Amino acid sequence: MTMQDIATTAINVTTKCCRTVYVQPSVATVFASQSVVDFASISLSAYPQGALSAQFQFLCVSDTCRNSSTTVSVATVPSRVDFLSSTSPQGANSRQTLSLVSPSVPGTYKVTVALSGPEASQYKVVFPDVQTADSFHLNVQQDDEPLPAPSLSTAVFTTDGSYVEIHFSGATDQGGFGDALFSCGDLFQFACAAASSCRWSNNRVVVASLPGRDDCLSPSQPMRLAVTAAIRSACPRSTCSNMNRWPTAQNVTVFAERPSSPATPTIVLSIPGTIGTCTPVSLNLGSSSGNGGRSWIDPRIAVIGASNALAVEAYVAENMRINPPLVVPATMLLSNEAYTFVATLCNFLGECSSASKTMRVVPSEIPSVSIAGDSLRSVLPGQTLRLVAQVQVSACSSLSDYQLSYNWQLVRQDSAESVAIDVQWTKTASVLSLPAYALLP
Repeated sequence: MTMQDIATTAINVTTKCCRTVYVQPSVATVFASQSVVDFASISLSAYPQGALSAQFQFLCVSDTCRNSSTTVSVATVPSRVDFLSSTSPQGANSRQTLSLVSPSVPGTYKVTVALSGPEASQYKVVFPDVQTADSFHLNVQQDDEPLPAPSLSTAVFTTDGSYVEIHFSGATDQGGFGDALFSCGDLFQFACAAASSCRWSNNRVVVASLPGRDDCLSPSQPMRLAVTAAIRSACPRSTCSNMNRWPTAQNVTVFAERPSSPATPTIVLSIPGTIGTCTPVSLNLGSSSGNGGRSWIDPRIAVIGASNALAVEAYVAENMRINPPLVVPATMLLSNEAYTFVATLCNFLGECSSASKTMRVVPSEIPSVSIAGDSLRSVLPGQTLRLVAQVQVSACSSLSDYQLSYNWQLVRQDSAESVAIDVQWTKTASVLSLPAYALLP
């Protein structure tokens, strides 16, 4: 089959279940005879091959509307929304909104969404912002009744653990803070609240930014409203009278939750591949990331391979630390042995990762060499450049014990082409002195 055949041949794939229809209502309580623009939005996780329709259904579940002599009427505009195939020009609209036509009778209504179309069985309806996944309750009240206050619902860490999203059960008046940044301690009680900053992202969700401290809120720890917090329902219309007399949120306790997909730490274990006898080794984990700005939980380094691996592992466990790096003394490292170090670090969200490095101990001392200064430098063609080699040996040796020779190489990074070195440039073996115009741009 040619590429043109592949491009023009459609393959229809069906799933038993389930793609998702996401329904997000903007309010949970309204006044009777009040219309609500953008009452709810509907979006899909994936498009149908043909068409899919969604329609709101309202079922009275309270005596107030059951016993009413007035005909119960609750509806949306449009009465249904249609999602067409993604191949259709109209299929590009992935999110559609509906308005609520003023309800005629006060009461509590169970709201569901009915799906129709040839592929309706392949979809399930989810209300992400409410505890009941496939429905929610809409409260319709008399115009002169105060609206019930939303309650603290959930507190969930973001993926990297640096923020907590605090959800309320319905639209709030934002506790009088509006969109301004404020101290979380003014509205909430939780570990480190006074040192954390908060901001409402909408009238149902507060985002708390936590400092990178180990004494701050962690998963499974409690959170509740501050004693002075006064959070009321949002006014669902342009103005509401006597809002200061409306009830405030009851103080319930919720427990912070891990994110559904927490970030996985990246572990970097820096040790040399080969060392000489009499040389200690530094187990450097300082370049690891993903700890959420806090201390690593229960850091561990296992040691395998060498004949005395268990003894080295016991020493590491007893003296384990990250900063400064733990140093294993040379007296514990046996010549002609290979040690594999396996480091495991966990962040405060409970996610763990591991990394390993193998190091061989050789009987002869191997000096380490580096070029003094920055690894990347910028010079003009007309400038000279002086590079100095620095050599280090183990504590049980000295440079006088070695007959050192220096071999300098210059290689163009863009072409891997070697640059010839004039002997005049290395009159001092440990120094490479490049004259003006020795290097080309």
